[in-house]
Amino acid sequence: MSLLAGLQLYLEAFCSIWNGRRPNMATLASLGIMLALMQAAADSLDWGKWILSHGLKLPRGDPDSLYECPRSTSGIRRDGGTSQLRAPDSSSDFMVLKRSYLTGNRHACILSCVHEGQLGAWIGSSFSVAAAACPCSLSLSVPTSDPRVSSVRASKLGVRLVTTYARLRSAASARTILFDKTGTLTQGDLKFTHASFSEEWGSSQKQDILWRAVQEVEAGNTHPIARALSEESHARLGEKHECLPDFVVSEIKHELGRGAQAVVTATHSGSNFTSWKLAIGSRAYIESLGVSINLSQIPVKTRNGITTTVGIAMDGKQAAVFVLEDKVRSDAYQVIRELKALGLAVGMITGDNTASATSVAREVGIDSDMVFANALPEEKSRILERFLQKGPAIYVGDNYNDILCFASASFSICVAGSDLRSVDDDCADATLISSETPPLSRIPLTILLARRMGGIVTQNYCWAVIYNILSVAWVLGLGGIGPPSP
Repeated sequence: MSLLAGLQLYLEAFCSIWNGRRPNMATLASLGIMLALMQAAADSLDWGKWILSHGLKLPRGDPDSLYECPRSTSGIRRDGGTSQLRAPDSSSDFMVLKRSYLTGNRHACILSCVHEGQLGAWIGSSFSVAAAACPCSLSLSVPTSDPRVSSVRASKLGVRLVTTYARLRSAASARTILFDKTGTLTQGDLKFTHASFSEEWGSSQKQDILWRAVQEVEAGNTHPIARALSEESHARLGEKHECLPDFVVSEIKHELGRGAQAVVTATHSGSNFTSWKLAIGSRAYIESLGVSINLSQIPVKTRNGITTTVGIAMDGKQAAVFVLEDKVRSDAYQVIRELKALGLAVGMITGDNTASATSVAREVGIDSDMVFANALPEEKSRILERFLQKGPAIYVGDNYNDILCFASASFSICVAGSDLRSVDDDCADATLISSETPPLSRIPLTILLARRMGGIVTQNYCWAVIYNILSVAWVLGLGGIGPPSP
């Protein structure tokens, strides 16, 4: 029954390998060792009883083929062409002869003298022999060692891997890859191209107040949009800081992937002051606060390009609309083609507007039904979960807005030059570190490396299972391949 159960486990292991799943090697190891020990224990008892009452004659061979314990020396004498083995005179001792397959010599024997009552010690040595004949420890170490080798190879490609074997296998078997837009498919180096102010905030003095407020709110924020706004505000204000009234921006509250709110207070001559409630962010965010955004003053060509629109509201009314322009990475189109050639479905998830997302998708070759726009970080994660229900999925992003997707994806890739370059803890499985080659071009290479590693590990598993089957068959003497009977 044990043998039938073992064969069933081996069959299940082969089915797992065939279907791309990881077999339960711990079970296989336990099975091989258990069967070997059962046979070895049975042999030891039979031989021990036989040697206690009989002499054992073996063909004379090379003395090196016999391994003797010190106490067994007195029990060996040579008569003519044979070696005569007898049990020692002491009734408290008995001789145990155990077959050994460590030397590869079918005629090799291990002779050991064991005190009566110390059969457990002999079984312990039998366990060592069975374990040495079973390569499961080697096959189980493959998932640990192979990612290290892959990390070295990946580093030569400009990829830093901080991941596990299981997640690399997910990358190898993934059928979907989803990209962020800004800073990933695009360069992330946004340039200020257009600004329109409402009639109430059209004066030069009021505009300076807005620029100063934007500067204070976005100070220290490393997001590409925040950096572009901060740079433009510095350029617009120049040396005007000394001419502006005393200015305080307080109660700043940032909402990840959406925008920010604050209270702006300007003190005039005397004790007079004016206070406004400021909101800055995407059009969807401003409109979620009950403020209608009018884009009629922005040229149609600008609105339909690869642009990002930022709205500003003061006291619940539209104050200004800024437009930032981005450019698609030069290698994006070719990389998307290569990923599709690898059998991956390519999509894009972005918090930007639909027009900008569609323009980028059209330029890089992503199908329109795989484009998801106006998605907040939480919504990005939910969209990713829908694809994960169909199988492993890879997510490629650039900054902290993608952390939720990095955590939930089967395998995550962070593009070099992102906000995470200064973070100590790597939150992505792979980081495309800075180098002379374009960063996106290393994504297909990373996937190919993961697939190659998975193939090598699967091959090692197959050889380990085959070796275990042959080892167990040898010990049990199945199919006529076992050692000769004594």
